[in-house]
Amino acid sequence: MQKAAKVAPLPAASDAGVRLKERRVQVASSYKHETIGSMSKISKGFASLPWSFKVGAIVALLGPICVVGAYIVFFHSSEISSNPSDWADFGGYVGGTLGWLLSLLALIAIYVTYLNQREMDAGQKLHADKTIFLLKEQNNKLEDRIKIAKEHKDNTVKLLEEQNKHLEQQVNTAIETAFEVYFSSLIQQLIQSILLCHRDHNTQGTVVGHHYFGEYSLQLWNEYIDSCNRRDNDPWRIARTDFFSDEEGNWISVRGQIEQLAELLVNNSLSEPKQSHLMMAIINQLTPGIALFFAVDIYLNNNKIMKGIVEKFAMLRYVNPDYQDALIKECSYLPRSFSTPQQLN
Repeated sequence: MQKAAKVAPLPAASDAGVRLKERRVQVASSYKHETIGSMSKISKGFASLPWSFKVGAIVALLGPICVVGAYIVFFHSSEISSNPSDWADFGGYVGGTLGWLLSLLALIAIYVTYLNQREMDAGQKLHADKTIFLLKEQNNKLEDRIKIAKEHKDNTVKLLEEQNKHLEQQVNTAIETAFEVYFSSLIQQLIQSILLCHRDHNTQGTVVGHHYFGEYSLQLWNEYIDSCNRRDNDPWRIARTDFFSDEEGNWISVRGQIEQLAELLVNNSLSEPKQSHLMMAIINQLTPGIALFFAVDIYLNNNKIMKGIVEKFAMLRYVNPDYQDALIKECSYLPRSFSTPQQLN
């Protein structure tokens, strides 16, 4: 038996051929989808037409077929003419029968264009509305962020103002404390200066400090009375002239310290209650003897600034009541200069 002959395999298709075939399939598929899409748009546009336009469109499409078909049916036995007048007659036939159909087709095309334009306008309006809505949302979010930032800023500013106010209070308290310490040291110096003033008395021995000025003030008052009895002009000035003799320096030192303390106090930016409180430390040293000499010297030196301070804080409140009328009359002091705190209020 003879062996069967082997069948040779068919040659494989080349890669280029395969790719070309696949490309043709893709192009055909794409053309098919585009055609289907175009037909779908046309069908949708046709479906959106009113029924009268639909009927008109069908008639407009079938009209040319019917006109040409009728001409062929009735004149199919005639030969195609080479005479221009025959073609002119045929053109007149077609124009006369199809003119209104062509006008109807034009009207339908215009209406379809109008519908497409209206749909495009509606789409653009919808897109514009969405854009405006998104912009408003972004604007609202931005305003919320600005509001939060402003609230945060306001809170920060408020916190800084509170801290600054607290710091100012601490600084003012520290300044007042330092001033009070300095003022107290000056008061102690005044007290020491008063205690250093002394003299020998015929019956009482050595008189010191406030007792010293008390004895002298009594002598000053007696000199004033004598001057008044003599009807002298300006009796306080005559009574005060060369009164301390060799001890005038003691009084000038004390008086200068009192004036320094009073001016220092009123020129400082302290509250009025604090000024009144510290002023009492000075007034407590203005016992009847010192207060009388202080009042007379302010008048004789025409110290208007110190006179105003004396009247404001009633620094002469410890002057002997028997002397007050004379000081009001001769030295032009206001009655409040001799008032007590209860009378001032």
